Amino acid sequence: MPILVEIRTQNQDFFTIYSGESLNVDKENGLMGECDYILAKETHSFVIAAPIISVVEAKRNDLELGVTQCAAQMVGVQKFNEQNNKNIDTIYGCVTTANDWQFLKLEGKELSIDTTYYYLNDLEKILGAFQIIIDYYKSNI
Repeated sequence: MPILVEIRTQNQDFFTIYSGESLNVDKENGLMGECDYILAKETHSFVIAAPIISVVEAKRNDLELGVTQCAAQMVGVQKFNEQNNKNIDTIYGCVTTANDWQFLKLEGKELSIDTTYYYLNDLEKILGAFQIIIDYYKSNI
């Protein structure tokens, strides 16, 4: 959470951070459930509003276990945005153990998983990766 708060502060509250909120968009296809962190463009709202720009899935010890869950959440975000007439071409996600970080990108139906792992002892790289994501949305939303 401190990393997300820092990137939010650096970007003059460009987005809101929701923690532990449920995103139930397609029960029939299993796209429902709690997300650890949701980043949404709509600021100063108590209710998650579109467009959602990213999700972060926290896993205690295994990034690989979190990748599948994060990817499903990203598809859920894509559907949530579409249902709210806020189509966004690219959705970003992240899986973290708090010490290790891995980023994902969903473009249409194509999921890309960054093969680079980022580590907490190199905080500048983690903040830089998030800044690239925020800069993308600043120029595309």
